[in-house]
Amino acid sequence: MRQLVGFLSYIEAHFGIMRRLADYYLNKAPTLDEMKKAHRKFIRDYNTQIHFAHRERNDNRHSPQDVLRGVLARTLPAPTLARIFFATEFTRHLDRSGYIRFRRWRFYAEEGLARQQVQVSFYTSTLKIEYQETELAFYTIEWEANKHIKEVKNPRLIETGYQSPQLKLWTLGPDEWLLFLKLPDYAARKKPQRKPDVIQLPLPDLDENQRQQVSS
Repeated sequence: MRQLVGFLSYIEAHFGIMRRLADYYLNKAPTLDEMKKAHRKFIRDYNTQIHFAHRERNDNRHSPQDVLRGVLARTLPAPTLARIFFATEFTRHLDRSGYIRFRRWRFYAEEGLARQQVQVSFYTSTLKIEYQETELAFYTIEWEANKHIKEVKNPRLIETGYQSPQLKLWTLGPDEWLLFLKLPDYAARKKPQRKPDVIQLPLPDLDENQRQQVSS
């Protein structure tokens, strides 16, 4: 049991390091190819550099690569890994401008796929939008109480063959137009005023003789 707990702690530490270092390099990757290159560099550096957990070994094996000595785990296809890591998935339809509405936010995906159905999935702090297993966009999100999106940053659009054939008057960069936007909160509904149970009927008009009789 103690070995299992230590193994799980080692895995947790690994993913923590991977998230911090990979996010740093991925933020500088403008394209999908650059993102893949940055990820390969992280894996190579992580496996070959001296690891803190192996510092006291006496066999001169201080890096994960030296410890494993070429032992490889079972390789899973990319779609299978995507379903595992992005286990929480939703379906949305793009509007005419290529945006989706999700958790009181608007996220841009692809104008050329307007009105099409896309899949929205997220894992920890990464939100992904894809169309028929084609990745369209990634966003880094910060959660509030694990339910509401507090902040969105680091938008990454993927170049695909679904771009709109409509020519634009000018080209805007990612920093010149809104890729995501927080929507206003729902307005509080006003409670309908309750009508009185007793309705006062109007009194009939009285002529002069009737007024005198009533007063007497």
